[in-house]
Amino acid sequence: PANSHYTIASPVIAGPKPPYNIETLVKLRSPREDGHQDGIIFGGNYNGGECPAADFSTCFTQYYEMRVRYYYDDQDEKDRMEMKLQRIDSHDADNNNDGPDLIEWTRVRSVDENDFIEWDITVEADGRIKISANDLPVESATDSRYIDNPYFGVIVRTEDEPNAEAKFDYFKIESID
Repeated sequence: PANSHYTIASPVIAGPKPPYNIETLVKLRSPREDGHQDGIIFGGNYNGGECPAADFSTCFTQYYEMRVRYYYDDQDEKDRMEMKLQRIDSHDADNNNDGPDLIEWTRVRSVDENDFIEWDITVEADGRIKISANDLPVESATDSRYIDNPYFGVIVRTEDEPNAEAKFDYFKIESID
């Protein structure tokens, strides 16, 4: 969307080849009603140049984005959370990403939306991607287009306001033997 703002943070070091597991503990610190989101980026590309470059051509032009968004459910009078997995194939001139949803927006249940949530993403060698929250399965998809790209990171995004804040307690990526 034209009013989307996001930041990707990455150490720009190569992670392991599949199979691997990504784990992070994160809590959104911004107000839920402002369209704020956080997530995990993996399978990213990087050509070794300055990142980011002025033309957004050197890194994270293709990747997977597991995104979590929060909202206030007026009917239940509670905070709610949902996630999706999107494969990012390209970016437009304004650096907005484009690509198919591998997992549509899915309500995440059995978690406290106001607390830290441990996210696990397991990427298998055959392209199966499994996502869990607090050790409970959420959803899975299969796509192998970018799983061998070794770059990863986190994302904070907002659709309405230019500022969003999430606290990542830790982030790890490790090979599965």
